[in-house]
Amino acid sequence: MTFLTDVEEVDVDIEEFNELVGYDETYRPQGFTRVADKRLNQLSDEKSVETAIADLTDAGERVHPVDDEDDGPAPDLADKLQAASTDGNAHEEFEKLVAKAFSRLGCAADWIEGGGDTDVEIRSPEHVVVEVKARGNGRVNSLEVTNVDKHRRQRGADHAIVVAPGFAPKVIDNAETTELTTIAVDDLVELLDRRDEYAVPPEEILSLLTRSGAFQDDRLDLLDEYIQDRIDAGETLLAAIRALERADGAVETAEDVRWIVVGMEDSNDIPTTEEVRSALQLLAHPSVGAVEQDKEGYRVTTDYDNGIQLVQSLGDVVQPPGREE
Repeated sequence: MTFLTDVEEVDVDIEEFNELVGYDETYRPQGFTRVADKRLNQLSDEKSVETAIADLTDAGERVHPVDDEDDGPAPDLADKLQAASTDGNAHEEFEKLVAKAFSRLGCAADWIEGGGDTDVEIRSPEHVVVEVKARGNGRVNSLEVTNVDKHRRQRGADHAIVVAPGFAPKVIDNAETTELTTIAVDDLVELLDRRDEYAVPPEEILSLLTRSGAFQDDRLDLLDEYIQDRIDAGETLLAAIRALERADGAVETAEDVRWIVVGMEDSNDIPTTEEVRSALQLLAHPSVGAVEQDKEGYRVTTDYDNGIQLVQSLGDVVQPPGREE
């Protein structure tokens, strides 16, 4: 027994459909038939089943997976986003640019062309639908929350985001009491800048974007705090490498390494012993190998210049205190 929901009837030429999925040209379905997964997986050139059917029927939605490999520098994307958001004749272009923006933020995103569904679908790191609203006057004055939520439920998504050049105060107030997030283009551009400069993980960005309400300066402040914590964690790693490089032989304990750091740093912002110990554990991990530990203590296995490259390469591994996985 099979149960179906949201069934949509389409009229497709049988010969064209047989060619699409690899059936013999004489094949005729007898009653309800499910196309095998291996045949659907061969539709790589069509991008998706929905897009393939839309091409055959010249109707419906087309799903376009998006990547940002050929988008050029982030400032170019930002300028295009801001221009399209207030151009009433560029709504489709605005949708594509928003999809590219979320791809640039590290998300797996699709642009949904045509149909009466959502505009952008984020598949990971969380399942989110994105409604895109271009406005010539620069802001959305009213928002049909029920329609947005309907699209979210149709896609089986966990959250909904609305992107527009700006929002009227009453829309911002209403967002606080609904299961969606509003974000202005300028704030989306700020996220792109931080992702481009600091390689902020998409999980961290989505954790802020999937909080119901308006995405405003307070959330950017939280993201900046997170970034600063990551910077501090990276500096602690480099300080530990520099301290061991300066030491004459092995350094017995993390406390001893910290005292070397105290002697080197002309700052009151000195890492704690626990922070130094965590840094040494990460650097001594076999997958990193910048520090080795034996019964005599810690020794560095690389120089400071290589250490800088190493810390930069760790990216998603370096976590602020209290965020270690």
